[in-house]
Amino acid sequence: MSKAKILVLEDDERLGTYIRKCLEQCDYEVADLVDTGQAAVDAAWNTLPDLALLDIYVPGDMDGIDAGAIIRRDLDIPVVFQTGYFDEDTLERAMNVDPLGYLLKPFNHLNLQTTIDNALHQHRATLKRTRALVAAMEKRYQEMFENSPLGIGRMDLSGHLVNANASLAKTLGYESVQALMESVENVGTDMFADAEDSRSIFDLLRQQALVSAFESRLRCANGSEIWGSINARLTKDVGRMEDCYECIVQDITGKRKAEEALRISEERLTCLVNAARDGISMTDGTGNVLLWNQTIQKITGYSEAEALGKNLNELITPERYRIDYQKAFVDWLASATGDEIGQTIESTAMRKDHTEFPVELSLSAVRQNGHWTSIGILRDISERMQAKTERDHMEVTLRQAQKLESIGQLAAGIAHEINTPTQYVGDNTRFLLDAFRDVNSALQTYGQMLDACRDDSVSPDLIKRVEAVLHSADLDYLSSEIPKAITQSLDGIERIATIVRAMKNFSHPGSKDMTPTDIHRAIQNTLIVCRNEYKYVADVATQFDESLPLVPCIPGDFNQVIMNLVINAAHAIADKVGSQPNAKGKISIATHNKGDVAEIRISDTGAGIPEEIQGKVYDPFFTTKDIGRGTGQGLAICHAVIVQQHKGSIRFESEIGKGTTFVVCLPLDSVGRNEEVA
Repeated sequence: MSKAKILVLEDDERLGTYIRKCLEQCDYEVADLVDTGQAAVDAAWNTLPDLALLDIYVPGDMDGIDAGAIIRRDLDIPVVFQTGYFDEDTLERAMNVDPLGYLLKPFNHLNLQTTIDNALHQHRATLKRTRALVAAMEKRYQEMFENSPLGIGRMDLSGHLVNANASLAKTLGYESVQALMESVENVGTDMFADAEDSRSIFDLLRQQALVSAFESRLRCANGSEIWGSINARLTKDVGRMEDCYECIVQDITGKRKAEEALRISEERLTCLVNAARDGISMTDGTGNVLLWNQTIQKITGYSEAEALGKNLNELITPERYRIDYQKAFVDWLASATGDEIGQTIESTAMRKDHTEFPVELSLSAVRQNGHWTSIGILRDISERMQAKTERDHMEVTLRQAQKLESIGQLAAGIAHEINTPTQYVGDNTRFLLDAFRDVNSALQTYGQMLDACRDDSVSPDLIKRVEAVLHSADLDYLSSEIPKAITQSLDGIERIATIVRAMKNFSHPGSKDMTPTDIHRAIQNTLIVCRNEYKYVADVATQFDESLPLVPCIPGDFNQVIMNLVINAAHAIADKVGSQPNAKGKISIATHNKGDVAEIRISDTGAGIPEEIQGKVYDPFFTTKDIGRGTGQGLAICHAVIVQQHKGSIRFESEIGKGTTFVVCLPLDSVGRNEEVA
């Protein structure tokens, strides 16, 4: 076993000679004996001693402690300090060097040997432990290197591959590490598919000795390419005792494909969202805008930059609604439930310039990261509302025109209905005129008789004249017939007045709002108006439920429905009875109080509705009648009035050869229901 070499720093020549002698007697080799700190550092580099025995107080700019710090740090050589005294500052400086012993002057041969022996023993034990630990770590590292699921490779500083594990070979499609090593000589040129990426990663390694998550395309054994994420660092190859670059490679091809697919999907979604004709926004749980498409920018006047992060309620809600809207928003977003969710509602919004406009809003909720976010689809319905207003006005006008047209079509029948009572009113009036002449003549003759009686000058001739007038006037007959004629005339006038009132009630536009209406009276008026359409082919029977209250409806439109259904019933019966003399059908009209609805049933004994056309009867302009007899709008108007305006229902029951019953239901409340059975 070779002797341990001891470097000695001592500025006292005699003490230095003594120390050398003692060390040699203890079978140590004195590597060098120097008297300055710098000389000690230089000697340590030149001789690489096993231990440095350093005097703390020596001449020059570098004392023993400074020299010991450099020797310990740069060469990992253990240090023992010797000195004649210690102050606190010096002791603290010495302790920072981590010496393995102290010798306090004066010391003897035994003190020196014991201190040196202990220091060398400690150092050797430490080296042994360190080497064992390093060996274990190297073994563990090699196991990790070989068994790591991540591809690991080492290359020298010029880029030549010097080692690799099986995972790297597998990642790059090689059958073995040997095959990889034989195929890839230089990592930069043989493994990187992009020369620019190769230059970039080596430049980064030279500049900062560490690269993280560097993504690049890598060549595989079969010539294909994968995307790899590379972490690289400058390290020491223990086996070669040279600096090298160690790289960890992870195949992220799937991740890149997923990211690319996500990018394409996001681009498509962005295109779709921005191409939508409706405004689309997304807000977080507090109502702050997360998404703002191009259409909603045009609708509201707020750019995406102006809207993102702002509260949607404060942006587009008129101030008078904000408190209620915000409360409702927070309430339903807390649980993503509420009447508005999944529904399309009409509301009022506000533009950037504070002008208000009508909107159609659809709300839905999506849960993201444990919190609810809302998606709102906003549609500016200003034009639609304007069109609706114009259409409603037009519908009112058209319905009124259709009523007047109906009156025009029924004019002949109505004229006939009025003509009959007018005729006997006229005949009776002429009879009364003639009767008045006879009665007046008799009254004049009676007046002459009265005058003669006062004067007691009644002559036989006057008596004869009175008798002649009485015989001519036939006062007994007139006394009997004149009251009858007056009664008949009054009846005729009342009949005419009834028809005129019915026409007036039927044709008058009335209110466009729901009005509590006596539908029994309305039905009777309608029957009077259209009597000439059915009286020759059908008898009409009514059965009214007297418990039925006033029904909320639009009177004029309700009259139109009843007339259309009655005329259709009359036409159906006429088609069935044809030209049979004295053949008549029956139209029955009944009302029923169903609690929440008023039911009107209009039945006929006509031919019935063929099954193949039952699904078309409400279609506008669909008709099976001859030209001039029907326009195909009657039942379409009935359906629109009952279902759309009155939120009621209309359906029919029909049997071929036996007849049809139309059932109309009107809600008795002001809101009504919207349901249809056809």
